[in-house]
Formats: sequence, C-alpha cells, structure tokens
Amino acid sequence: MRPADEWDQTVLSQRRQLLILGFLMLTGILNYLDRVSLSIANPVIRKELSLSGTEMGSLLAVFSLAYGLGQIPAGTLVKRFGFRRVLGTALLAWSAAQMVTSLVRSNGAFQALRVMLGLGESPFFPASLDAVQSSFAPERRGRAMSLVNASTILGQVIAPPVLTVLMLWAGWRGMFAIIGIAGVAFAAAWLALGHGRSTHSSEAAGSPQTRPASRSFGALFADPDLLALLRTKTMWGMMLGFGGINYTAWLYLTWLPGYLASVYHLKLGATGIISGIPFAAGAVGMLTSGILTDLKVRDLEQARSFRRQLIVIGMVLSAGCTALVVQASSLTMAVAAISMAVFFVHFAGTAAWNLIHVSTAARLSAQVGALQNMGSYAIASAAPIITGWLLDRTHSFRISLMICACVTAAGALAYLTMTLKPILLGRGDEDAIALEND
Repeated sequence: MRPADEWDQTVLSQRRQLLILGFLMLTGILNYLDRVSLSIANPVIRKELSLSGTEMGSLLAVFSLAYGLGQIPAGTLVKRFGFRRVLGTALLAWSAAQMVTSLVRSNGAFQALRVMLGLGESPFFPASLDAVQSSFAPERRGRAMSLVNASTILGQVIAPPVLTVLMLWAGWRGMFAIIGIAGVAFAAAWLALGHGRSTHSSEAAGSPQTRPASRSFGALFADPDLLALLRTKTMWGMMLGFGGINYTAWLYLTWLPGYLASVYHLKLGATGIISGIPFAAGAVGMLTSGILTDLKVRDLEQARSFRRQLIVIGMVLSAGCTALVVQASSLTMAVAAISMAVFFVHFAGTAAWNLIHVSTAARLSAQVGALQNMGSYAIASAAPIITGWLLDRTHSFRISLMICACVTAAGALAYLTMTLKPILLGRGDEDAIALEND
C-alpha cells in the first residue's frame, strides 16, 4: 500500500481533493433537490394540471428515461473532456431547465423540460466516479465515494422540508424558479474559477486519451470501449443488478410523498417533514457502507468479493423491508419499514459504485458507471409508471410495493451470479487495476 502522503503528491494535493469533493457534494445536493422537486409537489401539480396517477407516473418516469439514455454520451464526454468542464456545464444546463419549468402550463411542456433536466443531470455519477478514481488514493476512494453518494441522499433528506417551505411561501412555480437560479449561480461560479492544470488523463497535455473535439456527436454512442464493455458478463450483471437498487430508490423518491398523503391522509407540511426520515436513514446506510468497503481494500480479490457480499446482503434486506411496508398497520410502522428499506438499498448502492473501482481500470470507470446507470434507470423508470397505473386501478400501493421487493431481490441475484470477474478489455487492464488499488 502506498503511503497517503505519496498519493497526495502524485495525484492531487489535499486542498485540491477537498475542493473537488466539496464541489461534487454540493452538486449532488442540487442534483437531488431538482429531481425531487416534482415528487414533493406531486399532489399540488396533479390537482392544478388535472393529471391522473398514470399521467403523473409518466411525468416522473420521463426524467429517469432521459437520465438513463444520457449516460452513454455523458460517460464518453467525461472521458474526453474531464469531469470539471463536463459537470460544470451540465449543472448550468439542468438548472436552466429547472428555472423554465416554473413557467409551464401543460403536461406536454412539462414532459419536455423533464427530459432536458434528465439529460442535463446524466453526467453527475460518471463524472463523480471519474473524479474520485483519478483524484484519491485507493484507501480513500470508498469514503470519498460514500460522501458523494451521501450528498445525494442529503439532498433527498433536506428536500422535503426545504421545498415544502418554499412551496408554501412562493407556490410550486416559485419553488422551481428559486432552486433553478441557485444552480445556475453555483455552476457559473465553478466554471469561472478555473482550476489550473488538470490531472485528468483526458485533459493532460500529450495524454493518449485525448481525442479531437471535432468528432461527430454520433461517435459518443459508438465508442469501441462501450461496445466492448457490453460484451462482458460483469457489465450486464452491474446494469441488471443496479436496476434492482434503483427501482427501489426511484419508487420511494418519486411516490413517497404521494403514498403518505394518499394512505395516511397527511397534510402538505407533515408530508414534507416525514418524507425526509427514510432518506436520512439512507444517508447513514451510504456512510456505513463506505467505511466497511475501505476496510477490505488491501487485497484486490478479497475487496471484490467483500463488496459483492455487501451489495447482496443490502439488497435482500431492503427487499424484505419493502415487503413489510405492505403489512404496516400504522404510520409509524410504515415509516420505520420504509426507512430500513432505504437504508439497506443505499448501503448496497454505495458498495456497488465502489465495486467498479476494483473491477475495472481507471480509464474505463466513467463509461462503466455510465452504462451501469443507463441500464439501471431503464429498469427503474418502470417504477413510477407501474405505481401510478396501479394506483388509478386499485387505489392502493400494495401490489406496487411487492413488485418493488421482487425486482430488488432479482437484482441481488444478478450481482451474486454475474459479477464474479473483473472487466478486462486490454492486456494491461489487470495490471492497471492492481496498480490503481495498490
């Protein structure tokens, strides 16, 4: 194991590491404030725009579909231009879309702006994964990635009360405008600062990864590494397995306020407060997973095996807790079961992101993360649609929750059986993984 001080000198100074980590965490909070805003305003918007449960489910799902499809070009752009420029520009774009959402008057316009929001947010996790792997020593990557993931769950924790207060004060349109303006201001500050010479391989002078910026946009979808990744069993295991994680996460993220209002008849203020409790549990699950992940970083094969175990255990327990929600006889029992389900699914999710660090070379990490997100969100996008459709027909969430438990359990099986080997595309990849985690 290399001393931490040596890594500080050869990768990035500690001050630069903290700057990057701080930017990623603040961006993660804004990322989830923006995407959760529709869920928080769900009952109000449904009433004002006269939307059925199915229509609201579609509106919630179109974001995740666009987000998933945007992962491929996002990962390639990060590889070519580096996380700083790509993520700063993306933040500016999605915040602008959020601002304009405050002006919508129809479902169609709302759908279009949610697509723009999803495409804009798509570089966040590929860029974060790339930033952590290229900027932090191996023994610090687990905790760094857990903090990035925890920032997204922190966004979910503070979103219900903060956005509820904004909505009660300025209306749902004012809420969208305010958080959009905040994102634009932060992105402009980040892009204006400049960051000196980059250490990212694709930005460094003379790097073999650098590619001409004039290549066609279509080339973003036809990168040979992406096609090669899709021919590996482990990549498909990560995509399908993470689909089980994101299905649960997206179901609660999109429909929890609506569930509380519909089943337990909570008012807007109470819904905003109580909705934050499960996501706080999720933040604890992320941090716990990150700490445990780093305990086993010294031996590469042991690290891969241990992270798979964390993923599978977390997913199975999350599925069980979601099944318990169906049996809950009180608000307290329901919130407790949901909180444990979210704790374990984000426990598994953080281990899943950290599995990438020990399963592929750093040059591929952004694209592996992009494909994992793309595949998982294609699966997770079904959650709000199915839930809304069943709500219109059964006036209940029971079947939707049982489907969720089954999908999560199936995802655990994918991780257990399909991610046993590292992803090796070139002769030097195995040595690169070992060196990067030494």
